Amino acid sequence: MSDARGSAQIAGPPELEVKLVAFYEALKVLSSHTDQWYVDRAAEDTDARQARAQRLWGKVEAKRSEYISLGQKTLSK
Repeated sequence: MSDARGSAQIAGPPELEVKLVAFYEALKVLSSHTDQWYVDRAAEDTDARQARAQRLWGKVEAKRSEYISLGQKTLSK
């Protein structure tokens, strides 16, 4: 066991080590892609929330302008 470099050599034949290393590398790639998907999704959600907030703020500003106009008309009478 002094020349063993990892659990694959301890657990089974040397051929298994090559397959486990390839599997490990594939898992790292999958993990990276999954992480990137979550980051992209969070950015999309943030953009959607900002767009909704801007749309609602536009409605607030429109109502504000309407009330100001009505107030000015009322006071000018």
